[in-house]
Amino acid sequence: MGGSSREVIAKPSVSLLRMTGCLTSAVDLVSRSLVDHQSRVAYIAYSLSGAMGLPADQRRVILLAGLLHDIGALSLQERLDALVFDSDRGPIERHCVHGYLLLRVFAPFRGVAQIVRHHHTRWDEVGRLVARGLDVPEASHVIHLADRVAVVLGSQKGVLGQAPGVMEGILPERGREFNPDVVDALRELAEKEYFWLEAASPSISRTVVGMPPAGQEELDLDGMLGVAKLFAKVIDFRSSFTATHSWGVAAVAAGMASSVGFSEDECRLMEVAGYLHDVGKLAVPAEILEKPGQLTEEERSVIRAHSYCTYHVLEQMEGLEPLAQWAAFHHERLDGTGYPFHLTRRELPLGSRIMTVADVFTALTEDRPYRGGLRGEEALDIVRRLARERALDPLVVDVLEATYEGLNLARERAQAAASEEYRDLWRAYEEEPAGG
Repeated sequence: MGGSSREVIAKPSVSLLRMTGCLTSAVDLVSRSLVDHQSRVAYIAYSLSGAMGLPADQRRVILLAGLLHDIGALSLQERLDALVFDSDRGPIERHCVHGYLLLRVFAPFRGVAQIVRHHHTRWDEVGRLVARGLDVPEASHVIHLADRVAVVLGSQKGVLGQAPGVMEGILPERGREFNPDVVDALRELAEKEYFWLEAASPSISRTVVGMPPAGQEELDLDGMLGVAKLFAKVIDFRSSFTATHSWGVAAVAAGMASSVGFSEDECRLMEVAGYLHDVGKLAVPAEILEKPGQLTEEERSVIRAHSYCTYHVLEQMEGLEPLAQWAAFHHERLDGTGYPFHLTRRELPLGSRIMTVADVFTALTEDRPYRGGLRGEEALDIVRRLARERALDPLVVDVLEATYEGLNLARERAQAAASEEYRDLWRAYEEEPAGG
């Protein structure tokens, strides 16, 4: 089809740990004050579990739980509330439940889900919950203490000087807020300088995804799709206006990829890219996403950074570099006027040009704060105009037009399914018992 040839990925795969670690780094984009928090908690929790002598398979689950513990905090305010341990329990309880409900539907994360559900449960509350027939995993107590240490420690200079103060705050809560066995493990680790230096290291994210816990699971395309769909919920469900966007983009992009001759595996990888193309939008405050009026120049600059953030997150998945390009270049234009890299047609892979058309077409059909969604034919007319203006690839737009009926039906079905999942999540949240 002209332009850059597509890159073929032979037997695409990535470890569950690496994919999870890369994508959870995007959750920390919600605020600069949260950078590396997920990885820091994961490292501390994994270290604590080793000092406790827990078996390797349990340590592996704890590492994943540390990376995912705040995944339910879908807004900036909830992310910040999750760090304030002495505040009203409401916001803390809410993000624990959200995380549990998101994670439990993906088989590799079912064990993690229950840990996340209780990662803010105090040690002295366990008896009350057990009396109600609720199980609080030992691993939840590990994450709870690791979370507190990570918040208090931060990533300031002079970390060894901070360590005594951290311990002074933790030790009086042994047997009250924190599990005594976990506190004893921390006391053992606290004597070793490397533990504190590593925990506060600016390269902690790379350290965590490079850890080799026993039984590390390698994801095939089905597994990658499962993780991608989970994170698409985290991305899209932050705003009712975008709650089904990634599903629509994934369906249209995969369908067009099939029409231009991509292999079955490449089409499925394109679907993964569609689910993840807006992962960088986690750095965009919800109030900008849902603003009903015209954006200010400053707000537009925030929006324009999201595709760069997507690239930064996804390029860390070694061996899947084309996936990062397909997903992140969806705001580039053939004439070089797009963003953030200002690539031209010759520099844009075919997969990226497909993703761009899929994103534009899907966005036009959706309700947004400032306009209603367009009917399919109206959206198609605008896409044709953008192709004439050389913003979109005319040959890719020809594919969209030639297969329009099937692609639009696939988009509608995918977005209807996503909408139902969105409703199911909130119904489940309303039914979830408080305090448990």
